[in-house]
Amino acid sequence: MTTPHLCKWLSGLLLAIGLIGTQAARADDVFNSNFANGTFDTLGWRSQGGPPVHWQIYDYQKDHPSLKISPGPAARFGGNGKDTELLIRKFPAITNPNSLTLTFQAGWGWGDAGRESDDFNVMLVDDDGNGYVFNVHRAKETWAAQWGKVAKYVMPDHLNWSPAVIDATQTSVVDDGGLQTFTIKRDANGAWQFSGEKWTGATPFAFTEPAVSTSTFSQVVIVGKPNTDDLVFNHIHLEASTTP
Repeated sequence: MTTPHLCKWLSGLLLAIGLIGTQAARADDVFNSNFANGTFDTLGWRSQGGPPVHWQIYDYQKDHPSLKISPGPAARFGGNGKDTELLIRKFPAITNPNSLTLTFQAGWGWGDAGRESDDFNVMLVDDDGNGYVFNVHRAKETWAAQWGKVAKYVMPDHLNWSPAVIDATQTSVVDDGGLQTFTIKRDANGAWQFSGEKWTGATPFAFTEPAVSTSTFSQVVIVGKPNTDDLVFNHIHLEASTTP
């Protein structure tokens, strides 16, 4: 093979390898919800009993026109409620993904940045509600970020804390704190990472799931439970790669 032909052949080979690598690394969108662009129904969100009752799409700017940082219309679970309601987004089951990444914006409508009693919970589960829950407290503690196994949508009494302190304090929406982006990642070996864009300390919070684990996922669940302050969520995006 002459030198020009050899160079051309090598260039083609490298291009093909690059394309294969790009294809293997590409993650496909599973869903992407922006509550400014639709209703719970049109965006595919339901509660266990049907249409959400205690959740609403709410724009803080309407009642607080002086806000400089507004999350816009977002899913809100009002503070000081007495009932728990799960907000659920189902999707076609993904089994043994090479990668799974859930990003979402979350925060609190009002209250002090360090109000430790405030927390939220997000689940990644299968059709039966079995899987994992990720918890954030508005605190600077080892328990500011936690994870645990979920069985039939029920969280365990005790979750697993971060091995070191994480500062997960967060200014409220009405105090111009806006929402913070959180990321949950899982790789093909069941290794997880959980992080908040404004966290400081031991971040990301990493762990490897137990040997007996959930490897199929078909639901993202946001837990609306009695809380001191409003829970607020938006821009919920799930992507996954299953390419061998």
